[in-house]
Amino acid sequence: MTPTRLFLIASLCAGATAHAGDFVNPGKWEQLTLLSPDGVNWRPGTRTQGCLTQQQADDWVSQVKRQIATAGCTSRSLSVGNGKINGVIACPSVNQPVVKVTGQYSNSDYSADLVSEGVVDASAFGGPSQMPVKVYSRWSGRLLGPC
Repeated sequence: MTPTRLFLIASLCAGATAHAGDFVNPGKWEQLTLLSPDGVNWRPGTRTQGCLTQQQADDWVSQVKRQIATAGCTSRSLSVGNGKINGVIACPSVNQPVVKVTGQYSNSDYSADLVSEGVVDASAFGGPSQMPVKVYSRWSGRLLGPC
């Protein structure tokens, strides 16, 4: 199964240790993404659905850590537990993106605000060679029922 948006949210918590009682339920999940250039004016992104197996739900923290490592990213000052998500993920690349996340989750829903900061080469458009860029996104999801 390909990772659902739930795993992308959870991936921002990689490197953190889940506390007792922190779990997600298996089943069919719906995910919604909103995007904003300024953190105020939101436009619809994508709405997707996917199934999470019992095994994936039981081992979501380990799966997330593997996904982060595979992407070549590292976590900094991240915590996940007691229904809260806070922290920073850095992904070294040409654009040097850093993603700050805050949110909340339960075993049947989640909501997170993300701020991605990086740089782009705007010289092809007559701009500076290193221009800072900031993108805001809001991810939410909910458990719909069994698969």
